[in-house]
Amino acid sequence: MALVSIIVPAYNASLYIEQALLSASRQSYRSHEILVVDDASSDNTAQIIESLSSQDSRIRLLRHQQNLGISSARNTAIGAARGDYIAFLDADDLWDEEKLEHQLAALKTNPSAGLVFTASRAIDANGQVTNDNLSRGKTIPSGRISARQFIIERYPMITSSVMIRRECLNQVGVFDPRYSTAEDFDLWLRILGDYAQCYVPQVLTSYRDITDSASKNALRNRTNKVKLLENLQRESPALTAEMGQDFAVYLHRQYLGLAKLEKQTGQTQQSRKHYQNALSLPIPTMLKLRALVCKKRYC
Repeated sequence: MALVSIIVPAYNASLYIEQALLSASRQSYRSHEILVVDDASSDNTAQIIESLSSQDSRIRLLRHQQNLGISSARNTAIGAARGDYIAFLDADDLWDEEKLEHQLAALKTNPSAGLVFTASRAIDANGQVTNDNLSRGKTIPSGRISARQFIIERYPMITSSVMIRRECLNQVGVFDPRYSTAEDFDLWLRILGDYAQCYVPQVLTSYRDITDSASKNALRNRTNKVKLLENLQRESPALTAEMGQDFAVYLHRQYLGLAKLEKQTGQTQQSRKHYQNALSLPIPTMLKLRALVCKKRYC
């Protein structure tokens, strides 16, 4: 049986790490290893992992001596992984027992696909379901995905729902440590530039939607999203040119959103900079006029 390497970054995750790892160890597909990277936690995360690994030899604890961030933590685990397939699980999320089994079947049926993800539900801090299907009412594309579809149209792809072929990382590289959030968006985009994707419509992943999670930090999220788009524009001009004015409009809105958040947090110099960046893009005149009229919102 093919080996699946499960990658779990953990930082001060003592509240939920046991639940997450048990959901991985109880998978119906048994040929897997679980690589957990403790990113220099100050709580008892490492002790919980060690206790679980003493009961299940498939769980391996890797340690960082200093906090390096989620991208580096995942990359450390990837470097130690032995599997032909890589699945990602965040330390506060959960899997249904059949998740890996369904995903491997989907990849077997779709040999051109490098990435497969499942539908996801949202749960709160206590594990209660707050949204039983984040994909309900949304069109989820399969096959080869354009940059426009992935960047601009978007669709729910929760990191903990994703599995990839190991060869994808050999082809496009690993997580970019420049990003403290949006690092997953960046890697999926690079993979989908070379591979197709497939989608498992069953809800097999639980995403814990909690106030303290990194994804809830709106300013940090928007800052990293803008940085990623700027890097994409500079490093992959052909890709952004392919999206034409749609990319400029999308980046314009991201700049304005960032400027607004910066103004709200007293970062006036930065808010003015990003407001001016928004106006400098080749966007329709009406959008530019609207931003000028509403200037006080942003700086």
